[in-house]
Amino acid sequence: MPINYYIQLVITLACLIAILIVVINVVKFINKQRYLGGIKIVDRLPIDNNYSILVMEVGEKRYILGLGNKPINVLDTIEIPEERKILEDSIDDYV
Repeated sequence: MPINYYIQLVITLACLIAILIVVINVVKFINKQRYLGGIKIVDRLPIDNNYSILVMEVGEKRYILGLGNKPINVLDTIEIPEERKILEDSIDDYV
């Protein structure tokens, strides 16, 4: 087979791989945007086998929740300062 055939084959395969990489990145971006909800679990501290404390962020507030065998109890609510929210959002863009 002539060398032109192999060159054309390599170029075609390179184009297909490039298209595949672009499609994968677009799908990842769309999924990331889809699942960016307003609720985020910041931290969890197990107290014992049945009880734990959970810090959950909803919008501009953080809630400290007590979890156990009984219903969930809101222990405290904390406002997030605007400067900290901007900083965390800019860090999330790079991660």
